[in-house]
Amino acid sequence: MLILLVSCAQIKMPQGGIKDETAPQLSEADSTPNEQTNFAQRKIEFVFDEWIKLSNPVKEVFVSPPLAYPPKISARGKVVTFEFSENEVLKENTTYQINFGKAIQDITEGNVVENLVFLFSTGDEIDQLFLKGKVVDALTASPVKDVVVMLYDNLSDTCFATIKPLYLTRTDDEGQFSLENLRADTFQIFALDDQNVSYTYDVETERVAFLDSLVMLQDTLMAELTLKMFDEADSPKLIEARQRVQGLVNVVYQNRPDSLVVALLDNDTTLVWQEFVDDTLKIWHNNRNADSLLFTITDETEVDTIKAKKTKKTFEKYRQRLLTKNLELLPTDSMVIEFTLPIAVTDTSRVTLQDTAFVTRIAEIKTEGRSVYLKGALQTDREYDLILDSLAVTSWYGPVYKDSMAVKLKTLDPETFGNILLTVNKSDSISYVVQLMEKEERIATKILSEQTAFAFSGLPSGQYSLKLIQDLNADGQWTPGSIADKKLPEKTKELNLEALKAGWDLEASLDIETLFYGIGSK
Repeated sequence: MLILLVSCAQIKMPQGGIKDETAPQLSEADSTPNEQTNFAQRKIEFVFDEWIKLSNPVKEVFVSPPLAYPPKISARGKVVTFEFSENEVLKENTTYQINFGKAIQDITEGNVVENLVFLFSTGDEIDQLFLKGKVVDALTASPVKDVVVMLYDNLSDTCFATIKPLYLTRTDDEGQFSLENLRADTFQIFALDDQNVSYTYDVETERVAFLDSLVMLQDTLMAELTLKMFDEADSPKLIEARQRVQGLVNVVYQNRPDSLVVALLDNDTTLVWQEFVDDTLKIWHNNRNADSLLFTITDETEVDTIKAKKTKKTFEKYRQRLLTKNLELLPTDSMVIEFTLPIAVTDTSRVTLQDTAFVTRIAEIKTEGRSVYLKGALQTDREYDLILDSLAVTSWYGPVYKDSMAVKLKTLDPETFGNILLTVNKSDSISYVVQLMEKEERIATKILSEQTAFAFSGLPSGQYSLKLIQDLNADGQWTPGSIADKKLPEKTKELNLEALKAGWDLEASLDIETLFYGIGSK
């Protein structure tokens, strides 16, 4: 009987019923009145028709203009309370907005109270001007959501990094923003991917956007603005340089440099080859007996000198391995096979290229770093075996393979490929980077300077597009902007092409004048 009584006393939530999909409703009659002038209250209350909870109010709730001290935001029952810090001094004759974002939800299903904004003025009137626009990624033109857009009446070059803005808002899922209840004035505008909720540009990895001209807000007829967001190019920093294996120095960077020149000091006979793997510069060399080696690494105007001390670990345990297993190529292409270690010697007499009936002579062979390039008289639409015996390839460090190596090779029919032929209309002296894209993958790149026509040849049938970069500094790549120099990121444009058919030439016109300077270009 006792067990039965305890069981009967258990209280459970009722099961079933219609799911609540309605957000809590604000009771304006019971809440602090909105849109007050000469506002002086320290506590604001919002009363709802059901029990509520707060979700991440530190990020979701923002006040424009920003407050000097964090407010106290709490929820109890059906009431949300917003209290100013006792140290907070509100600006005179200023319109304030408190935007709750998605912070207020019902306690059962998490339905969000949308678009709750509390508005008040410490002066006699509420400002009515507004400014709208969007934030997009500077390289891809895709919308950037949930970043802060800020207006400053301070016009100094350093305000973005040192003081909080006068007005701010956040972008929505489409990258759109609306700054409302603004006063007539002249402003600077910035957008910030604010990682630490400081409302200042104080973290290196934060993305930014800005206009290189002032916003003069006098009425509501302002055109919508487009802010292009980018990550400033941080200076490369050498973190560590160490020789872990005799013949290979690993140099680790923070913010990988675009290009480097490596030189070995006081030694003209040692072979040196360099490559980047992610953020690590690999310096290969064949001087395994030196107690230490001095290298200089030059990045534009910066020069670092590193000392590589001798290590006991050697490549004797790491035999040369073939990384390439299969190749598909046109008959006129070079056969490129990659190994794990730099190549010192190749012997064409020990390389065989054969199909089921014939052996094909290797006409040419050369090496570069860890790769071997071979040319032969290949036939169309054939399958070959490329066989290298154990002495065909020797690394800088020896030994070589004990067994032979083989690559499966298939030649393709050129008639199944097409070409994209481009004619260019261009009158400026600026260099442009033209990237051929297949969906999100970059297929090929060409630099356009004085050409009036060029082609992308030997392409499989499919749908392609062009991405163009206005390469103002002629470095062959897209360059982000600079806040300090008031330099915007280099402009990019995209051009969709018709589908390329097998065996066809697709002709298209590349009109630089229209793309970058015509009506509607930004």
